[in-house]
Amino acid sequence: MYVLGGLLSLGIFIEVVLAVKDASSGPRCLGSSCVGLDARDLRCDSKVETLTSKTTRGITVELRYSPSCNASWAKSIVPVGSTLYVQDIKGQEFGHYIVPPDGIMTAHYGNMGVGKELKACVRLPNTQDVCTIIAGSEK
Repeated sequence: MYVLGGLLSLGIFIEVVLAVKDASSGPRCLGSSCVGLDARDLRCDSKVETLTSKTTRGITVELRYSPSCNASWAKSIVPVGSTLYVQDIKGQEFGHYIVPPDGIMTAHYGNMGVGKELKACVRLPNTQDVCTIIAGSEK
């Protein structure tokens, strides 16, 4: 009986140790392997920087950057149906995320693009785009 209880306790201990180890491990992508994916799901959302932001007609969009993942994404509080994305200097868009009717009234986040030489954009439901400058470029 004591052996069974000891084994059960050992099994629970091992599960707890594995769960803690999994929760503390680092990012799950780097650079191009992050493109189009969610920063939080891939553990790129800690120690991030806001590289640039822009406010136009009450809409603020930010370019968020994760040094540990070498990836960036857009952050904004926008209406349902808006699309958050990042764009490179050549005009290629990455990380499209359409804001769902989820009832969340705080910021939503686009998916990732590679590096930090990007601009963050939001395409509002009326097709108007609001974008930052390319990070690191002159205004």
